[in-house]
Amino acid sequence: ASCEVKPGQIICMGTDGIWEARNPAGEPFGKERLHEIIRRYCRESAQTIMLSILDAVEEFQSGSEQEDDLTIVVIKVVRY
Repeated sequence: ASCEVKPGQIICMGTDGIWEARNPAGEPFGKERLHEIIRRYCRESAQTIMLSILDAVEEFQSGSEQEDDLTIVVIKVVRY
């Protein structure tokens, strides 16, 4: 499958350790929180988006043990 890439588009790929990260109550970070961070920082650089996601996951975990790897790649199309 293929799709058209447009300027401003953000492509985010990550391992399930991002959205399956849990807080002390056992609640998962979830994909909706991930999407919200991308929407909130969509005007920023790919690096800023990536760091914001990792910071949010770390804050969400509030010291809980990290159970899985956190791998994420953010691509922001600036020109096509």
